[in-house]
Amino acid sequence: MFLRTPYRPHLFLLLLMPMVFTPAFASAPEQPFRSPRMSAAGVLFADDRQEGLFLLTGSGIEVISRMPGSGMYYSVSPDGRSVGYKEVRGDGSQTAHLYDLQQRRSVMLPAHSTRVGQISFAENGTLAYTDGEHVVVLSGHTEQRIALGVYANIAPLSPDGRRVVYNDDADQLWVLEINTGVKERITDGTGSYALPVWSPDGSRILYSRLSGSMHVYSLQEKSTVLLGDGDSPSWLDASTVVYVQRIIDRGSVTGSELVSVTADGTQRRHLTGTADRQETESWCDRASGTVLFSDETQGGLYLRNVAAGTEQQISTADRSVLNVPRSAAAAVPETPVTAAAAYFEMPYVHQVWDTPDWYNGHSACGATSSIMVIAYFNIVPPWNVWCSPSGSSPGHYSPYGNYVCENYTYREYAYALSAEDPNGKPSYGGYGFMWTGSYSPYSRTVDYYTNHGMTASRFDSSASFFSTVIANVDSGYPFTLCNGLTAAGHIIVVNGYDVNNRTLIVNDPYGNKNTGVYPSLNGKGVKYDWVGYNNGYRNLNRIYWGVSVRYPKVARADTLVDDMHLGKGFFMSTAAPSSLTRWSDRKTGGWMNNHFWWTRTKMSDTCYAVWTPSLPRSGDYLVEAYIPVSDATKARYLVTAQNGQHTVVVNQKSYKNAWAPLGTFPFAAGTASSVRLGDGSDTLKQAVIFDAVRWTYAGTPLAVGPASTEPRSFALEQNYPNPFNPSTEIRFSLPQRSMVTLTVSDLLGKNVARLTEGMLEAGTHRVRFAAEQYGLSSGIYLYTLHAGGRTQTKRMILMK
Repeated sequence: MFLRTPYRPHLFLLLLMPMVFTPAFASAPEQPFRSPRMSAAGVLFADDRQEGLFLLTGSGIEVISRMPGSGMYYSVSPDGRSVGYKEVRGDGSQTAHLYDLQQRRSVMLPAHSTRVGQISFAENGTLAYTDGEHVVVLSGHTEQRIALGVYANIAPLSPDGRRVVYNDDADQLWVLEINTGVKERITDGTGSYALPVWSPDGSRILYSRLSGSMHVYSLQEKSTVLLGDGDSPSWLDASTVVYVQRIIDRGSVTGSELVSVTADGTQRRHLTGTADRQETESWCDRASGTVLFSDETQGGLYLRNVAAGTEQQISTADRSVLNVPRSAAAAVPETPVTAAAAYFEMPYVHQVWDTPDWYNGHSACGATSSIMVIAYFNIVPPWNVWCSPSGSSPGHYSPYGNYVCENYTYREYAYALSAEDPNGKPSYGGYGFMWTGSYSPYSRTVDYYTNHGMTASRFDSSASFFSTVIANVDSGYPFTLCNGLTAAGHIIVVNGYDVNNRTLIVNDPYGNKNTGVYPSLNGKGVKYDWVGYNNGYRNLNRIYWGVSVRYPKVARADTLVDDMHLGKGFFMSTAAPSSLTRWSDRKTGGWMNNHFWWTRTKMSDTCYAVWTPSLPRSGDYLVEAYIPVSDATKARYLVTAQNGQHTVVVNQKSYKNAWAPLGTFPFAAGTASSVRLGDGSDTLKQAVIFDAVRWTYAGTPLAVGPASTEPRSFALEQNYPNPFNPSTEIRFSLPQRSMVTLTVSDLLGKNVARLTEGMLEAGTHRVRFAAEQYGLSSGIYLYTLHAGGRTQTKRMILMK
């Protein structure tokens, strides 16, 4: 497929060109020299989005491809005359291409699948690439198709063309003997691995753990050496690896340098150490013994001779070709999120533009991602903050941005710990909790979730990490993921994956990096590719750690509405004059989840809550409020029923871990009814409680139509009215002639009245109960019907 001829790069043309730097994107001044490689025709490189592949020559920059995927994981033949790359179409289909640098001509290689992998080259002229779950080996006019059993995007040929190394679905690496089909796993199963690279003599394989640690496997000794963490590792010779070592301090890259290390890990040498430069994207040209690398700070491209210790800068006069708009055919593949293999909607919060104006959220990806997860489960109420217009972001209210940096309390924990934002301003909330002192999101995310009542577990970059992420999404749980989208690490929330199974769908709190502008406005439902895969989206690059969560998935409330039904039947006001800071809560003693809210009474309502049931049918319902503990003597409930609004004043102090009756009222089926409770009262500074309210069906109101004279079953109806003073009516039905006894007792079981005793005919009967005849005081009483061997009891409330 190409000539095996040694080459030397023609650098003298490049070094003579003047340096003019034009940022690829005005709002995101990232340098455009990604993945630089030497070739016989000049320097190959990808643009900042790695969606284009370019050639830098003495005459300027030439475009090889502007299709998504073309600049990711591409390869150069050993003679430097051919380039292998893949393209991803707008419909998601993939094609492999071989580009002849001498003739400036591209050839598309044959494929039978829409999933095609990267091209690799052997020294003898053989090339290989994956086509679905097969590896295709082309040698001259001979083609071999060998089943791998999995789809691997990267499956490089050994230098002698006899083997390929690839990863399986669990991100374990295997070596396949092409002629025999024998496979051998070379990784230990304790981690997830990717990006294998053969040593020049084919005796070793350099690969990386997803978290960034570098490893070298010896095929002869069948042993592995850990080299340490590093970026862009490549072989300088058969026994030396060169890589980029980054220096990271509290979420920011403060420096980097080139380092070489022997394959056995015993000798390490620092090749650069400039304070005004951040080396990145290194690649070794073994033919010349040089290292090609980029400068993240100034946007330069450099060539360093390792043996001589000398260095030269490669410059270009015009990079405007990098900014040419892409055609529609070259757009990032945009299959609808709804067509994904798995996806669920989540609230979205932007760490910069959905947080308070005073706050600099550029370092708040951890706190912002976490509040998205908490909001997904409706654990905390919306707490609006006004976000002023900024750039392309219009002015708007953000319901959860306050939680990122403002002081608040939940489950009796005050998020008042402080950490400085990038502008040096003290910040609280989730950000302060995660970054205070020597803490970080790595050490505090699990605690943050746990403090909010969730069950959380952290996963480091372990074996089958991808399967762990997918299993959580399949179960409907978001997964918090720390990855390498940015050099210092970035935290996102995974809530779906695409049909190709190696593209994640996420909420990115910094926006959508696929747009080329980062941060960008909206990062909801963004697609990113897993490490080692290339489906046309920006790559996660590294996987550091993740956190899974579990929390009850609360359905829409029906006849029981608890404070845990936030947004699904329960509403609490946090808008002015209220605020979340005016509310307090307890994490024990509540009805459904032990949790309840409370605040101090005031002259008029400042804080209030509304319980809205979903009633299955129309009729009378007994309404009750659960009071775990309180010292409020005049809590004002407003009941909205079918016959209007009713104010009920309850002495909450007289109840403890008990249901306080509000009365029996007629309600229509559906969600038109409600109960409202505010903190306004005649008595001030008392703790008023907001927990659960329930509706218990009490039958059809007496005023609605005549009763049937031939009932089909035994039934005791709810008394009406209820509560009552001084009298009420009790109705019951008999399916046949029966001996009947109807009695009234107090809660201790003591009989206080016998209303009916004797033989009654089948039909509906009504009995008037006048409490004043029995000298009864206010309270709850039980009335019991015995008839035909059956018994039924109901409660009624005397309220004087």
